[in-house]
Formats: sequence, C-alpha cells, structure tokens
Amino acid sequence: DSLLESVCDIAPGLRVGKLWIQRNEISSTKEAVHSCSCTKLPKGIGEMDVILCDPMLATGGSSCTELRILVDHGVDPKKIVLANVICRPEGL
Repeated sequence: DSLLESVCDIAPGLRVGKLWIQRNEISSTKEAVHSCSCTKLPKGIGEMDVILCDPMLATGGSSCTELRILVDHGVDPKKIVLANVICRPEGL
C-alpha cells in the first residue's frame, strides 16, 4: 500500500478501490487468481479514469488479471494508467 499512499499524497481525495489478486501456488503455471469476495470498487468506476497501483511486477500476470477485471467492470482501457515500481540493486 506504500505506492497507493504516495499517489494519495499527490492527489488527495481520490476514490480508492481494492482488488485481491494472488498467485495459485498449486498450479504448475502459477496463474494469478482473483478473490471476488475481497474486491471493493467505487460505484460508477466504469465512468472514471483509473490509476492502477500495482507495487510489484514480476511476470505481469497479476496486472493483466487486474486490467481484465477493470474492463469487465466497464472501465475503458484507454482510461487506465498502470502505476508500478521497478527497482533492482544495480539500477536499470
């Protein structure tokens, strides 16, 4: 949530939603799994510009799942910005 906190510091008053995505460790493909019971999106999200804060990027599976969920909830893909942090000790 540190990425979300930073975004909210820059733009206070944002409406915040939550998606719970986790990797299926039992599966051989380790696909991202969405837990619908933990999803909380603002009413009218389909009409909003969305900043998707995903603090960890590895294969991109979780981000793809999150994007699909947002589109399934009526968000225009052109209105979604993916905010992510990429770092490593050596730098890029």
